[in-house]
Amino acid sequence: VKERWSILHTLPFDPQRKRVSVLVQQSGDARGEVRVLTKGADDVMMARSTTGDVNDIAESIE
Repeated sequence: VKERWSILHTLPFDPQRKRVSVLVQQSGDARGEVRVLTKGADDVMMARSTTGDVNDIAESIE
């Protein structure tokens, strides 16, 4: 099943933030749930990780 998403806002890449983020919402989502998709430098993303063990996460992306 292909899901369709609406882009609500984009935070473009910024050298200081070292990441880019997009706020999306599934089309037709009655709950209004919004997700943030972020891509960035490994060191920045690892420092911001709030779930899982940092070592396990690093191992899984190597």
